[in-house]
Parts: sequence; structure tokens; C-alpha cells
Amino acid sequence: MALLTGRTKIVLVGIVAFLLLQLVLYETAGLDWYKKVFQSSVVTKDDVSSVQHVDNEQSSTQETSVGPAGSRPAITPNKDNRPAYKKAFQHPKTYEELFILISTDYIVRRLGYIDLRQNKTATIRLIAMQDKRKTPPKPLFMNVHYSDSKPTACLPTKWDCGGLGGLDNYEVYLVKTNVLNPDQYQLVSHITVSTNNDCSSESGVIPIQTIKPKEYDHNFGVCIHKGIGPDFKPKILLDYVKMHLAVGAEIITIYIQTGAEGVYDILLPYINKGTVEVLDWKLEPNITNGGSHHYGQTGIITECLWRNIYRVKYLGMNDADEFFIPVQHKTISELMSDIDKAPTATFGFPNFMMKGNEMLPKVAKALSSNSCSEIKKDSLPIYYTRSKGCVMRGQYVQKVIFRPEAIYIPWVHHLIKWRRGEYREELVVPEDKGLSYHYRDGWYDRPDTKDRQCSTPDYEATVVERYIKAITGCDI
Repeated sequence: MALLTGRTKIVLVGIVAFLLLQLVLYETAGLDWYKKVFQSSVVTKDDVSSVQHVDNEQSSTQETSVGPAGSRPAITPNKDNRPAYKKAFQHPKTYEELFILISTDYIVRRLGYIDLRQNKTATIRLIAMQDKRKTPPKPLFMNVHYSDSKPTACLPTKWDCGGLGGLDNYEVYLVKTNVLNPDQYQLVSHITVSTNNDCSSESGVIPIQTIKPKEYDHNFGVCIHKGIGPDFKPKILLDYVKMHLAVGAEIITIYIQTGAEGVYDILLPYINKGTVEVLDWKLEPNITNGGSHHYGQTGIITECLWRNIYRVKYLGMNDADEFFIPVQHKTISELMSDIDKAPTATFGFPNFMMKGNEMLPKVAKALSSNSCSEIKKDSLPIYYTRSKGCVMRGQYVQKVIFRPEAIYIPWVHHLIKWRRGEYREELVVPEDKGLSYHYRDGWYDRPDTKDRQCSTPDYEATVVERYIKAITGCDI
């Protein structure tokens, strides 16, 4: 092999030096980035003395929406002016960024909360899920890391169970510390967890979000209360978004599984407007021992509620074939203003089961006269196709709008744990004021289940007609 020339040696030395420099810069930038990511969620001493102060610090998970899979997040207009990298950090893509595996049966969602809703009962909380077919979850210890020179604090935890039987194999456990004094939650940078009481063999970093009273970003929002899988129906999802925007929803949150990235193709215009956010969930057999009802439904509704504490005043949770409909008012916000006269945690909307195949009269007229190009017989939204229904009453068939700040653990049809003494548990919405319109195929009277039978005779319901102009632009 020919000997290297002096010039070649100089070039090689230069390349090596350049690579070393890049490594140093990468490490330095990475550390700086890491500090910046958590900076917005650190609790300062000023926060301790002014927990009631209104500000926007709590919004570390209150960003807008993500862009299509593999692309940069869409930066959508809202009051949140944090840099794009902080928004990106809140929308992880890999299993490792989404969950921490304590065991094959016990998983922790990789986001924690410093709960300062009541300044004398501050705690740190985590959303965990345990396979109910196994033994109860192991005790966890939370190692709190600080942004200053203060040593870490290894804290014991306890939990509240968020399962009520049901069909979920993986049920929610809301893990929490004991009540903390200010020194324990000031300047927290992140936490880790361990099953060892000295916090050895701790997990990877869990980001932390501070929850404390602030002005609401939105008055009314909705979450689809299950994960959207690869078999989702695009048209049903689009109908869901259009109708809830028409009744006044300001933000709509949807969680997706692997293979459901096509949701972006359908909803990207709404994502870019900041009215829809699509978040990764991915609770599936690579993480779990097997399937779980609607991909761990109890976990999704719990996270969506905690995500929206002090972000949304009223948060509805329902399925993609259900719609919160104000009967007398134009919007849900107007309805809530009318009925919310005492601090209430949950508002139960009776289930109005839509029946038959008779389309709304105005829709039939528009089709026969060709007076609205947006109304086409072969692509009618489901809520145009039925004009009769019956009311199903009862706590196990109603759908609910929550007041997130009042609740610790929600469930599909009611709540499990809330701030007793400060809020009444539930107000059942009068049927002449609000209903949950349900368009499920093939579920009318259920003779096998008493509480899923109609409580009223069928009657005509055309209130949806008032939203045709908002949805189509046609004044018919």
C-alpha cells in the first residue's frame, strides 16, 4: 500500500478533528435541548405562593396537532407560541417514547403531572395500566429529579384503580405520591420510576407537566373515547368532526394506533386549522400481552381528561357515531351556560337512539331539487339519514361531558373519582335541552339488557337540520 502523502495526512487529521467537534457540539446541543424541553413545565417558588395566578405555563401538553406520519408537526394558529421542538416533543412516535414497561403486565404512560389544583394537597401523578388477568400491580417508587443542585427525592406511591369490570384487559391505575411540600415539587425537571424502594434500576426519563388554575383555552371540546385502529372508516370520522364543529366544539382530540396514519389524510385541513389534534397511542401487542378493549379505552379517556385540565372547560367523550346535540340552543356552550348553575363534575346526556331509514326532510328536498351541491345521495353523512329515534335513560347508556378540573378518574358513562366536597357528582341533562344522538347500526331495543331498552316511544327529531348550512354552506 502506498504511503500517505503529507497533504493526505493533513486532510485526514482535519476530518477526524471535524468529526470530534461535531460530536462535542451534538452532546452540548442535546443537553441544552433537553433542558429547554422541560423548562416550560418547571414549578418555581413564585408558583407556590400564587397557585391561583392565571398564566399559560401549564400548557406543556396543550399544543396543537401533529402533521402526517414521518413529517414535521403542523404548526397551527393558537395562543401557544412555544418553539416547534417543544410541540414535537409532545407527540412521540415510538413505543419507547409512549410507554415505560414495568413488567409484561404493567405499563406507565410516559408523561407525569404535578397536580396543583389544590395548593395544600399537591401531588405528582402518573397514568399506568395493569393487565387485570394478572396480580395487582407492584408498588412503584418515584424518583424526582430537579433542575438545580438539589438531590433527587425517592418517593413511595399509592394508586387509585380506574377499572369497573368492563371489557378492558388493561385497566387504569392513577399512581400518585403522598401530599408534597413545596420543596419537593419546586424546580422539578423530570421523574423516573422503579420497583425498588431506593429507586435503583430506575426507568427512562418521564417528562412532567404542571397543572394549576389558569384561564381556559377553549370552552367546549370532545375526545373520541377509544383508539382509532387501521380498520377505521374515514367517512364516519369526518362526519364526527364536522358535526361537533357545527355544535361548537373548539378542539377535537383523536388517539390512533399503528396503521391508522391515514386519519391524517382525511383530517389534515382541520389539523392545520388547529381544531383537530391526532395523537399516537399504540397500546398494542408489542407492548401488551394481548389485545384490550378499544386499545385500552380506560387509559385513553383518563389521559384525554388530564391533557385538558384547565385547557377545556367542558370536555365531551363519546364514540365516532355519537354526537352531543343541544335541543333548544344552537351550541353546546350555550346549553352548558344555561344548565351549569352549581359547580358540577359531570353532565349526563341521555342516549337518543336514531332509528329507521327516513332522511331528514330538508335533505330529501335538497336532493330532489338539486339545490345543494354538497348534499349527494351516495355520500350522505349518517346524521342526515335518520329522522326518528327514542330515548334510552340510565347511567350505563348515557354519554357525558366532563369538567376536567373537577375529576381525577373518568369512565365511559360517568366518573369514578372526583373532588368531592367542591363539586357535585353529576347533573343529568333534561331531555328537552340536550341529548347524545347515537347512530349505531343494529342496536335498538336489547331484550337481553334491561337498561339498554328504549325509555320512550319513537318520535321525529329533525333538530340536526339547523346545522346543514354550517356543514355544507347551503341555505336550504
